Amino acid sequence: MPTWTGRGFENRHAINTNVVRKPSGQFAIDKQDKNKIMLTDQDLTEIADRCNKATGGPWKSFIEGCDHESGSDFIQTPDGDIELIGGTRDDQDFIAHSRTDIPKLIEEIKRLKAK
Repeated sequence: MPTWTGRGFENRHAINTNVVRKPSGQFAIDKQDKNKIMLTDQDLTEIADRCNKATGGPWKSFIEGCDHESGSDFIQTPDGDIELIGGTRDDQDFIAHSRTDIPKLIEEIKRLKAK
C-alpha cells in the first residue's frame, strides 16, 4: 500500500528487526576443526536462491539528518522503500549493502572452490 513519505506517495515495506528467527538449516561442520563452518554447494544454492527472490538491486541506505533532512531512515530499492523498525544505522547499512555484497561473495566462494 502506498504511503505518504514527505516526498510523495511511495511503496514501502517495513521490517521489524526486533524479531529474532532461528536459521532454518544447519551448516556443515569440519570434522577436523569443530569451530570451522563449511559451506556446501547446497548451502550456497540456498543462499543464492534467497538473494535472487529479494527485490533486485541496487539498494541504498538513507539516514535522516545525514542523507536527507526529514522523514525516517529507509532503504531505497527499485520497487519501493524499506523502513526498519528497531534497527541501528549500522544494521540498515549492512542490510542495504547485502543486496550487492552477497552475490559477489557467492561468486568468489564458487571461484575459490573451483581451484
